Amino acid sequence: MHHDASFALGLLKANAALQLRLAQLLQERAVHWTELAGRASRGNIQACGKARESVEQATELPALAVLPSQAFWHQFQQGLQQAQASFQEAVQAQTTFNTGLHEALSQWQADTVAALRASGSEQPYALFMRGPWMQEAAPAGKAKAGARAA
Repeated sequence: MHHDASFALGLLKANAALQLRLAQLLQERAVHWTELAGRASRGNIQACGKARESVEQATELPALAVLPSQAFWHQFQQGLQQAQASFQEAVQAQTTFNTGLHEALSQWQADTVAALRASGSEQPYALFMRGPWMQEAAPAGKAKAGARAA
């Protein structure tokens, strides 16, 4: 019975560690995207300030009349640059998340195998196959096999 308890404890610890690592990865990504949105907002605030200054500094009607077209092309060009930078950052963020996820699953797999081996069985999976879930399925399987033979 001691082996079953250590096995259950080991699996519980492995599963809890996996859940906590996944939660940490998701929180890290949320912080990253919040920071990215903050940087974009600050950039937009600065652009609005520059546009306002241009309007205030215009002293002639023709100079004021061309500001909207100049602002459009400037914002269009800046928008393309921001979109490209955001795309590159999104790819990097996804790569970082995928790497973290792979590491978390690899660690979970190693922890699970360690729990099975620590159970004291020569064959780690034999303990799993002797579990109560298999005992309940065995009589039904034998009954079906007997019915086919008849």
